[in-house]
Amino acid sequence: MRTHTLIINCTPLGMVGHGIDQCPTIPYEQLNASHLLYDIVYNPENTLLLQKGAAQGAATKSGYEMWYLQALASWEIWNK
Repeated sequence: MRTHTLIINCTPLGMVGHGIDQCPTIPYEQLNASHLLYDIVYNPENTLLLQKGAAQGAATKSGYEMWYLQALASWEIWNK
């Protein structure tokens, strides 16, 4: 975990309808302020993965912004 400071969840774990009480199995106790956890899940915005990471001092980012920006881009593509 010392050399892997960016962790991205690209699974549906933690998403509404896919077990919001679930998260990837990683050694959360080894996370610290040098880590960034990015969860592609956007619903809920604050997943269990992000909660557990924040509790260890890691920076976190949800997938909400990515979802929003993709929606804007799709609107532009289909409505030009």
